[in-house]
Amino acid sequence: MHGLAPSYFAFNTQDRRALFKLVDERKLLTMADDARKAINDAVADAEFILTPMYALKPQQRLGYLEEIDKIMCIKSGLRKLDKKQVAFKKGEEYDVRVSSATIESWYTKESGASGAAKDMVKLGKALNIDVGGVAFGESGDDMTFLIEHFEIPDPRDVRDKKPKLYDRIRKRIESDEFKVFTLRDFQIEDLTRLSMKPSAVLSWEQGLGKTRGALAWLQIRYVKKALIICPQDLKAQWIAEAKSLDIRLNEIRGYRDVASIKNEKTGIWLIHYELLKGTRRRDRFVEEFEKPVVDENGKEKSFNALCPECRALRQDGWNGYSCQACGYHVWTQRVKPMYTYLKHAFDGIVIDEGVKIKSKHSQQGIAGRSLHAKNRLLLSGTGRVTDSSQLANARRSVHGRMGIGEREAVDQLGSGSKNGV
Repeated sequence: MHGLAPSYFAFNTQDRRALFKLVDERKLLTMADDARKAINDAVADAEFILTPMYALKPQQRLGYLEEIDKIMCIKSGLRKLDKKQVAFKKGEEYDVRVSSATIESWYTKESGASGAAKDMVKLGKALNIDVGGVAFGESGDDMTFLIEHFEIPDPRDVRDKKPKLYDRIRKRIESDEFKVFTLRDFQIEDLTRLSMKPSAVLSWEQGLGKTRGALAWLQIRYVKKALIICPQDLKAQWIAEAKSLDIRLNEIRGYRDVASIKNEKTGIWLIHYELLKGTRRRDRFVEEFEKPVVDENGKEKSFNALCPECRALRQDGWNGYSCQACGYHVWTQRVKPMYTYLKHAFDGIVIDEGVKIKSKHSQQGIAGRSLHAKNRLLLSGTGRVTDSSQLANARRSVHGRMGIGEREAVDQLGSGSKNGV
């Protein structure tokens, strides 16, 4: 498989179909039984990960046409092609091909105090569907014709696919174990569906309890060791919410806290974006001079008030980092960013204000997406997502390094309000 992991074929349907065609039909390749089993297992796991939380409307299901080669006509109709009419007959199958194109839309924006005009570009995706040689775009008429005349694939929802798992999780959430969370009906329903997957996006609107929902999600998923990433100005909110639920949050304030995390087996830690991405210099002084220095008047001086080598004072040539009297220089080193020490330290990660990690090249985005954990939850107050590419990078952090398409990111974000899961 040219070094590709089985999970690659789980999220790249066309390549998987082409591979099996070469093996089963054309007999040009051979495949070991364990390799086929690994691919099929990865496909089964991927299909459930990509399963929408709630049932999709027919128009939302159009993106799933890329996973099929043939489509059934359920209603006869005529469609104009060039200057002639093409007839689609009920009960017949037609070839279907799906592709997407990038669309640029330019607009002018005033920037700065001077109000100078600046040309800006917004990138979007357009879906192109070809059925029986007839092209369909994203116009209202094209979408309506496809939905009325063809059998659109239905991926179903998580409850429909695994009803027993849904019932077991919901029964547990409604038990006394989660009584302290005082969850409302829509929160119970959404958290039940969210907890059926190891990774998900929670996009309740502001004020609907994302913080409390995330803390409940960690308990539902049996996460023993979790990290919560949030903006610096929201730390107090997280701490207060956790305190009201009698949950202890361990705040990470520096590199010394990180060193102790590896020895802990359970707990929930809180860190803000700026600290997670940041770096600093570490100075090494001789340990025997770490005691406070007292001058001739009995007043304590700072730790580095004298040279660790010859004990020269500042008036004798010591400036805190180098000494002119003996030539001593403090040894320094650049410490790696905080997130590099936390990559594999947790089995659960919650990312608050998930849109902050959408940028490919920002340190904040790289830091958030570099953390690995079995359970991952991204919080976003964006109730309705109109541009699927906006959170394309954020969803990579949620679903791992597997290449989930932008369609699935929109499907799992939902269409907003209280059901935006």
